[in-house]
Amino acid sequence: MGKFNLSWTKYAPLEDEISIIDPLAFDYFAQLLGNVILPSFTTRTSRARYYSMVCYGIYISKKYLEQQGKPYYQKDLLDTFKIYEKYWARAIVEYYDGKLAERDGQEYDFRGKRGALKAYHQDLKSIGNEFKFLSRQLELGGLGAYRTSMESLELVDESLNLTHKGQKLARSFVDSYYDKLVLEAIKSKKLVEKKGKGSLTSFGGHTCLDGFKLNDSNYHKEERELLGQYILDNPKNVVSIDYIMKNYKSEDKLKTIEDISKLEEKDLIKMDIIEGYKTVLAFERLAISFNRIWCFIIRESETQFGNISLEQCAKICKDELDYIFEEQLINELITKKYYCEISKSYHGIFFRQFIENCLLKRDDYKEIIFELVKYHNQIMKKRNTSSWIMMDKDNLIVTAGYNYPKKTEKLPYLHGYKLSNIMSLIEDTGWKGK
Repeated sequence: MGKFNLSWTKYAPLEDEISIIDPLAFDYFAQLLGNVILPSFTTRTSRARYYSMVCYGIYISKKYLEQQGKPYYQKDLLDTFKIYEKYWARAIVEYYDGKLAERDGQEYDFRGKRGALKAYHQDLKSIGNEFKFLSRQLELGGLGAYRTSMESLELVDESLNLTHKGQKLARSFVDSYYDKLVLEAIKSKKLVEKKGKGSLTSFGGHTCLDGFKLNDSNYHKEERELLGQYILDNPKNVVSIDYIMKNYKSEDKLKTIEDISKLEEKDLIKMDIIEGYKTVLAFERLAISFNRIWCFIIRESETQFGNISLEQCAKICKDELDYIFEEQLINELITKKYYCEISKSYHGIFFRQFIENCLLKRDDYKEIIFELVKYHNQIMKKRNTSSWIMMDKDNLIVTAGYNYPKKTEKLPYLHGYKLSNIMSLIEDTGWKGK
């Protein structure tokens, strides 16, 4: 069967996905800036072996369909991959004898772990529709979560055909004699225990996400080297990844970004990457302050049955607003090279108008609070979602979001910018840097 064209929804940092808990669109903007410094990764790409798992899944799904001897289309491939992924997930749980828990740290970021464990404890032998693995599996499973990254890293093309790199990664994932086992499982849609030299448990042992950590350095050595080469040594990301590895502070990601932004380089490519980090740092500092102001308003209104005047807001937010203008946080952001990634984005015009109005009205904190709420309402209207705060002349009425301050007000930073994901990939691959 030759190459063919696929068109289906893959994961991207979608606005709709984060709007419920993102009243000021800051999470949305942070994702855009995260793509400046790490263009080939998303907030979901955190485990190296998922790249291999998906490549092998595409390979084995196509092999199964080709064996049927008739034309196949995108729906056939996707349906086949879903069955394969269910078998793979069950194999991992079988390898652990079911001694896994959803948040036990083992096989972390295993997508569908809860469903696979539930099927194991129910002794479910089907991997067909009876196995409720993941809702929206094609979006939330391995294929949907990693496809965008795999395209950028040139492991698959836009039509989901494996490139030469993808083919090598697929073949290094597991010995070829497991093909018969997996093909039989796909055909029968059952939890096939053994076929030829391959068994369900050993397949799980050879394909689990933690395999490199659980075994010695000879465990799938070729695959691990290829992952380091294809994922972390990729020219689009390698400089940024190297900076992260050498400057990472696990408890203070903002300090990591700050340290990288202070680096001095003469190479133009490296200088440009550092400019990206400078933009991230400027945005994050401003976002933290405005988010605190937002939290102050909500928290204070709760003591007044949801009503608070602009004058009261100006008083309780004075110190934070003073800080914004004394430290020139707005000017710091709008003068950065990659501020345009925000200003030209989906919500960018509203944000740009908001901070420009803040500069114009910096001597009237009541007006700035008014502009903040107006900006929020513009965001929510564009989302076709109810606002958290409504304006009534010189008063604000808070109708939603009362739990929001508890979750975000005291955070040292709001966004991780995929730094911990990169460190996870480095640990998985044993990457040593440039």
